Amino acid sequence: MWARLRNNFGLKMLAFLLAIVTAMLVKTLAKPISELPAQRVYTKPIDILAPSNNELISSINPREVTVTISGTKNVIDRIDPKLISVVVDLSKRNKPGTSLEAVDAMAPGGAEVSQVEPSHVWASISQRTFASVPVKINLVGKPSDSCRLEAPMVEPSKVRIVGSMEDVDKVSCVSVPISISGINSSFSTKAVTLNAIDVNGNKVNDVEIYTNSVFVTVPAYPVRKVKVDLSNVSVKSRSGEDYQVLVSPEEVYLSGDDIDKITFDSLEVEHYVFKYEGKTISKKVKLILPSKYRVPELPQNSVTVTVAPKVKPEAIEPPGQEDEYRF
Repeated sequence: MWARLRNNFGLKMLAFLLAIVTAMLVKTLAKPISELPAQRVYTKPIDILAPSNNELISSINPREVTVTISGTKNVIDRIDPKLISVVVDLSKRNKPGTSLEAVDAMAPGGAEVSQVEPSHVWASISQRTFASVPVKINLVGKPSDSCRLEAPMVEPSKVRIVGSMEDVDKVSCVSVPISISGINSSFSTKAVTLNAIDVNGNKVNDVEIYTNSVFVTVPAYPVRKVKVDLSNVSVKSRSGEDYQVLVSPEEVYLSGDDIDKITFDSLEVEHYVFKYEGKTISKKVKLILPSKYRVPELPQNSVTVTVAPKVKPEAIEPPGQEDEYRF
């Protein structure tokens, strides 16, 4: 019997091992798909269990980790990512300082946490610092062409912030974005988006603002666009000198009582005579305004009138003739 067993022993052992592997495969494949092993990876923010001492504040870096959850496919498919707990416990820290802390993660519904990356984060404990900073309104968008805005007003004009001394010192103001897209009249609003900003306009994250909202008023007034009429401007020129008369701006926005009822579409400038001798000359010339109207964008109610040489077509170099770019 032993002689027969030893005959082709290697082939018999190979057949035996193949039989075991086949049995295991059959057993595995016989399982329902829902019971097969599965994994899923989630990116989760880290919750902080803060120090019990209220005079201390904490921050961590990085703020998020990737969590790999393992279990059967049936279990993994039922997981609500919101129920995955990721925590750094700083509740027993009672002194300022920096340390490397472990990240604890728990999965719901019978699943297991197989990996947390990174497994540790840097935690910083600092003394709580307070400061009062101004509120700055950040107007976003463009109003209607039929109105102009005055400086916005905000109440309160300053708010209190709290954070580490390092972070609080970075804050130059609290910025409040207000949309003005398409508006054509004054409006007021309660703003709830408040951001601590440094001098470069970057958001300072690890600072708490002790105000949930501010009240903002954006004054606006109606305007009407009119052209600038140069009929009162004359030029005395040397014989044969070609010139052109230009004005900047060519159009202005007029405001005043009953602006929507005006019937004219242009404003004349005061009388002025230019003496042109072939060189460009400019002059501030006042607009002739009806008594109850004004041009808000021109505090002096003046436009710039320029008399300049007239460009002759033959004086313009054809494309490709210039050796360098000219401004």
